[in-house]
Amino acid sequence: MAWQLFRLCVMYRFHVSFLFFAMLLVQFSLLADETGYAPIFAFSCWHLALYVFNRYTDRLEDSRNFPQEAMNAYHGRLALWLSVILLLIGMVLLIVAGDPLVYYLISLPLVFLYGLRLPGVSRRIKDVVVVKNAYAVLVCWCLPVVLVAMTYADGWLGDENVVGFLFLLAFYITCYEVLADIKDVGGDRESGVDTIAVRYGVSSAKLIVFLSIVVAWLVSWLYIDFFSYPFAGLILLSVPFIREGAPALYFHGLIFATLAAVMLYYFIFVFPLVSAFSL
Repeated sequence: MAWQLFRLCVMYRFHVSFLFFAMLLVQFSLLADETGYAPIFAFSCWHLALYVFNRYTDRLEDSRNFPQEAMNAYHGRLALWLSVILLLIGMVLLIVAGDPLVYYLISLPLVFLYGLRLPGVSRRIKDVVVVKNAYAVLVCWCLPVVLVAMTYADGWLGDENVVGFLFLLAFYITCYEVLADIKDVGGDRESGVDTIAVRYGVSSAKLIVFLSIVVAWLVSWLYIDFFSYPFAGLILLSVPFIREGAPALYFHGLIFATLAAVMLYYFIFVFPLVSAFSL
């Protein structure tokens, strides 16, 4: 039973989106405690819908990389319905709460562009080296944070804490994306998916992870404080274990460990300052 729950969690990437939700809680809970949590829950639904739909479009690659994560026909149909339902839930939450809906609506097409093959275009966004990583970092992670801030209050977007949070996401999610490419390098190579690990090799991809952390530390030191030593430590500890042919559990273990660290921070430092969840 425990293995089946873990397999479903990994198949639909529930743990990835719950990490996103936990990060939003840490960043926006104090504001949400005054004006409501609807934007946090709505864009967490948006994020999960994106990843669920992406798993659907990646069925072939998953069957080659890690068959235990791949969706069969039943789970594929379920993924399509789940994506639509999640997006509708997010929309309803904002409507009920009386929050602006415009930022959510304009973001909806982006849920499908990442993994969908467009008519007349031979390659998907996520099949193009570097472009796929940039889309994942900027559109799948950073953009919804910007839209959450704009949904709460237009003037709050330039807050130093939000800017620092965006820097943190940009650098650390880059590391996770490159490590995910290393995990999938065998199947991606066979499927013709052009990733950093496929084109430049696993050693070069790991060097990019290390350099990203160094640059993040320098930017944090010189410009705005956002660097997280626990996150950086978790990433660096995982690098030797994530390699071609290694169990996918090593990569997913990094996600779960990061999630545990974020939730621990939330319950120790943030939760005592808020009263309760409310739309």
